[in-house]
Amino acid sequence: MSLIGTIRNCPGGITPWNSWLTCEESVLKASDEIGRNHGYVFEVPANTASLVKAKPILEMGRFNHEAAAVDPHTNIIYLTEDRNDSLLYRFIPKTPNDSYAGGHLQALAIIQDAKFDTHNWDTVTMQMGKVMRQSGLT
Repeated sequence: MSLIGTIRNCPGGITPWNSWLTCEESVLKASDEIGRNHGYVFEVPANTASLVKAKPILEMGRFNHEAAAVDPHTNIIYLTEDRNDSLLYRFIPKTPNDSYAGGHLQALAIIQDAKFDTHNWDTVTMQMGKVMRQSGLT
C-alpha cells in the first residue's frame, strides 16, 4: 500500500471495505513548485502491489485533515483536525463503500457560544534558551 503525490499525511484511518483513508494536514495552494492544491483525503486500496496515483476525495472538504474513522454500520466517515480553530466533521456518503461517489460533509457546531473553545490543555509559551518548570511528570 503506497501513495504518491500528497503532502504531510497524517493518521487517516482504515475502512471496513479494506482500504486506507490518508489525510493531508496541509492546505498549500498550487504554485510553480507544487503542482496542485493540497488539504484533502485520499483512499488507498490495501491490496495493491504498486504505487497509487493520488486522487482527492473532493467532497470530504479541503482543510487540515488529521484523522478519519468509519462507522462500519453506517459507513459515515468522521474527520478531525487538531488545531485550536478545528472542527469535527462527518461525511455521509451517497453510496456505501464508495467515498468517491459523493456525499454530504457536515461540521459539528456548538450554537450556544460561537467562540466555544473545546481544547483541554493549557497553552504555554516557551522561550528559547530558558529552562521550563516540569509538572505532572512521574
